[in-house]
Amino acid sequence: MRTSTLIFLALIFFLLVGGYLFTQRAKEPGVESIFTTIGQKRWLEADRIKVFFGEKGFSLVRKQDNWLLEDDFPKPASRVLIQEFLRQLANLSGEKRAEGGKFFSRFKVEDKEALHIVLYQGEQELAHILVGKRGPQWNSSFVRLKGRKEIYLVPVNLLSKFEIWSVEPGLPKAKDFLDLKVLEVPLAKLKSLSFKGQKISWSLLREEDHKPQTFVLKIGSKEKRLSSEEAKKFLRRLFPLYAEKVMKPEEFKGKRATLSFVSRLGREEKVDFGVCQKEKDQEVCLVKRAPFVYRVNQSLIEPFFKPAFP
Repeated sequence: MRTSTLIFLALIFFLLVGGYLFTQRAKEPGVESIFTTIGQKRWLEADRIKVFFGEKGFSLVRKQDNWLLEDDFPKPASRVLIQEFLRQLANLSGEKRAEGGKFFSRFKVEDKEALHIVLYQGEQELAHILVGKRGPQWNSSFVRLKGRKEIYLVPVNLLSKFEIWSVEPGLPKAKDFLDLKVLEVPLAKLKSLSFKGQKISWSLLREEDHKPQTFVLKIGSKEKRLSSEEAKKFLRRLFPLYAEKVMKPEEFKGKRATLSFVSRLGREEKVDFGVCQKEKDQEVCLVKRAPFVYRVNQSLIEPFFKPAFP
């Protein structure tokens, strides 16, 4: 085949591909090829996030350095995940795909059809984002700012952040923002750790003046000096302690034991261990790290009641 023929066929191919891409983009009315910055840096300063669809939703509220999830009752929220979410919103940018109220319903960014994300700092509203239907790609969505007519396609699936897996907005869930870590005890921060129950008592104490660093583990009337590696091995059986669910405070009854952790800076944390019960095919227990009550699988609780020297 001649070189000129190959060049001609290649030209036809590129023209066909270009025409296809043009027709695909032309399907969306009001399309512009401008990539626009939507988010603002000041959104990072939000101390309250309200998320709702229709009249139902929840709020994430910052209390000093901690975050709370407020829906049916207050629950601990993950500061790391919320800060990452705020960073995503603050850096949000997208392609304007349509403009005007006549397109709102098509993209599900009408007030009554959209998922609402509202950011506050104190009483000041920083942003009100209306999230419409999911975009043509899984990791995309259509959004509009409250009071604006422009509709943007952003490269973030904002619906999935709230466990909305359908194409269109729906009721948001806050599960992904829950902090289910009851307690973690890093060896480097440990001064003392003690556990006391009706039939069991043990403690792990740092020997501050001993070089190399050692720890004393006491189980009942027996004790043993541990190296740092042995102390880490002992702690790995216990931590981090994660829960399956956050429960209402009034559900915690019948304390069986208390775990006390004192850090080298003098900060003290306490976890109360409550009753266990059979639930379906597993044993679950309640633990309390004030003011929150958690449901934890019994297998994670057992090592506290059956400690062993490493």
